[in-house]
Amino acid sequence: MAKHRSPIHPNLTVEDAVKSVEVIYKHERRNPVPVEVIAKHCGYDSFKSSSAKRLISTLLQYGLVDDEGSGDDRKMKLSQLALDIVLADGSDDPNRKAAVRRSARLPAVHAKILSEFPDRLPSPATLKSYLIRDLDFNDSQVDTFINKFRKTVDFADLYGENDDEEGEGANGNGHDDESLALRKPSITLNPNAPKMRDLPITLPSLAVAKVTIPERMNDLDFSVLISTIKGWKDALVEKPGSDAPEVDPDDGGEDEDD
Repeated sequence: MAKHRSPIHPNLTVEDAVKSVEVIYKHERRNPVPVEVIAKHCGYDSFKSSSAKRLISTLLQYGLVDDEGSGDDRKMKLSQLALDIVLADGSDDPNRKAAVRRSARLPAVHAKILSEFPDRLPSPATLKSYLIRDLDFNDSQVDTFINKFRKTVDFADLYGENDDEEGEGANGNGHDDESLALRKPSITLNPNAPKMRDLPITLPSLAVAKVTIPERMNDLDFSVLISTIKGWKDALVEKPGSDAPEVDPDDGGEDEDD
């Protein structure tokens, strides 16, 4: 019987992902380097290990690295979002906090949870039920994911619970725009939001993929969009002779990176 796989999701908290990015920056700065080198900088002997592959997948999902090339020519470098974090003026830098929040919201699973529970996280039992029933998580792995996701929520302050300690935000009422955007529909907060367009893409198989994107975007937005799509590759692309994705977030040892 085929193993029930959870949807692709980060194997690290955003805090641990940021620590990995800081290590990569210390060694390589902004240079594109082979994926194997990134894995070794982060403590893995070989990129071929499942743990190393999950690390790379996680960094892509958080939008912290840009992917270049494929096969033996595949390289990665820190994204602009990652540089906004590592080059910030200390952990209290508002720009760093905003970048961490953006990164924490990028993984598709995180975005779905935050959309379903916009005001605050529910009880562990309710969240677990939602993940299993609605998002099709493997029930043997869901508790580990919940633990890491809650740590990510706390570290990135996704619900703005630390705003009162930081004084009034940019909007003058003690909450910054990032936390307010999570609580209310963006259309209410930003009536001048960019117009969206559906981008239909006819694939060689004649299937049609459709992506909803802003009519115009900057380089960082486009880079994060491409990195996020690439992060889904292993979950979507069928491998010859196998139905299993190469990067399997549930393939045992998920706690190895804790």
